[in-house]
Amino acid sequence: MAGLWSIPLFFTVYTGLKLEERSVSIIGTCFWVGILSLVIFGGSEATLWTLGSWYATGVKMWNHIALYVLIPELILGVTAYLAYQGFNESPFLFRLGIQFLIMILYLGNLGFFYLLIEKIF
Repeated sequence: MAGLWSIPLFFTVYTGLKLEERSVSIIGTCFWVGILSLVIFGGSEATLWTLGSWYATGVKMWNHIALYVLIPELILGVTAYLAYQGFNESPFLFRLGIQFLIMILYLGNLGFFYLLIEKIF
């Protein structure tokens, strides 16, 4: 899965950097990076089930999109952009630690929104 996320996260970070060059505010940039992340990952959710690599079962879905993963994937895109923006000049081991923290944040968001959407709502 990590290899599958590299290309979409590259596009979100690259788009954020290009928006930043156009002097869009950091809040506006994060908004558009989040929307792009939602579109890319939501589109992946909607189409990758045909490849058999991953598909949701037993959860609330819209078409073939599991609803609980959308918000964590939006947060993942914004977090990856902000981490790159803030730490791209840091030493390798520090960046590796930041990447680990992003992974833990994503997994925590997945668990939280699964419980929120599937068990509470």
